[in-house]
Amino acid sequence: MSAPPLPAVWPLRRLSLRLARGEAIWAQLVVAGGGNALGRALGLLFSLALAALFAPAEYGYIRWAISAAMLGAVPAAAGPYALACLLGAARDHPLQRWRTASVGVLAVGGAALLCGALTGAALQLGGRPAGGVLAVLVGMTWFNTAMAVYRGVGAAWHMAALYVGGNLLQLALVLVLCGAWGLALPDLALVAYGFAWLALLALLERRRLGRLVHSVQYLASSGAVLLTLRRLGRLWAPLVVAQVGYTVWSWADVVLVESYLGFAAAGQYALAKTLSMVFILVPEGAALVLLPDVAARGRAATGTTWRLAALTAGVSVGLLAVVLLAASPLLARLVEGRYAAAALPLPGVALGMALYAIYLVLEGHVVGLGRAGAHVAGILVMAAVLLGGSALWLPAHGLAGAGLTYAAAALAGLLALGLVGYRQRQREA
Repeated sequence: MSAPPLPAVWPLRRLSLRLARGEAIWAQLVVAGGGNALGRALGLLFSLALAALFAPAEYGYIRWAISAAMLGAVPAAAGPYALACLLGAARDHPLQRWRTASVGVLAVGGAALLCGALTGAALQLGGRPAGGVLAVLVGMTWFNTAMAVYRGVGAAWHMAALYVGGNLLQLALVLVLCGAWGLALPDLALVAYGFAWLALLALLERRRLGRLVHSVQYLASSGAVLLTLRRLGRLWAPLVVAQVGYTVWSWADVVLVESYLGFAAAGQYALAKTLSMVFILVPEGAALVLLPDVAARGRAATGTTWRLAALTAGVSVGLLAVVLLAASPLLARLVEGRYAAAALPLPGVALGMALYAIYLVLEGHVVGLGRAGAHVAGILVMAAVLLGGSALWLPAHGLAGAGLTYAAAALAGLLALGLVGYRQRQREA
């Protein structure tokens, strides 16, 4: 059986390949960064809409469910990261990239379903609600997989369209269903959060989905599946360890606040984290393009990395000043002051997010160079400090202690990433 033409394989498209070859790295950064910033802004509006539509305890449940889903998705969630890196490294090998994308999409999709089944069983045994958690776990893992393919092939416009459009659909659905129609059900909001983006993906890939079966049949008969899975697995396995640390760092703090202080306090803390997401608008967009570029160019991309790190640091300092001055008065007025207590953890969370913004840029560089061990070390240090600090400071200092813990964890992780990355570079030299 002859191989199908590359444009027949979802979601690789001839236009994406041309963009990847023709666009300069900085042009892609502008597109990806702008799309990421707009998507994050819509995500912030989505979270604020939830806070306005639901009581603090219900909002806390929603954020708890999202956090629990991310914890349950850890084994599968490392797959999209590994997939993007391998696709970037195969920039000049179209057939290898097609095989990697096809096998990777199927592998991560199956892993997400398995994680969902195990998480659902664990929640049922613990007497916790599972429906909304599973919707977020499966839906967002599949979303990250689609983004990883676009990221790996350098399709900046497709990344931006999927991220912005998906978040816009999330916001519209929640406003209509939970607001205008009065269906203020937390699990309904979680389903919209997990799967709204699928409508936009179907629109982007409407001409390719009909040929997907033929492409998968060819792949299965070509004998390349096991070889591609081994290549993917060699990077996926260590990144699972990093994903454990990242998930703890990103989501376990909300779960810990809920465990120590209750759902209402978790809602206050989650809103402080949401406001602090402005710090990663620039570096997160940059990292989308930087990782596959470093994987393709190697050390030649070092100058780009340092310029992005300097830009991120400058923007973070300015944002930190704005957040610390303006956030507290804003929170005092938001929905009649119901979230005024979010000002307690905000200084620490904002400082931690500013440090993490720098970490994001350096992480993309070291993983792109194949030094995943530095990222593993950095993120595990973050997770360890977060867990230890929460046990120490949450009971004694409440929400303010949660913010202090977040800042300390970010600083420790950034230092660990730099130290281990430097030592790995010295060994290679």
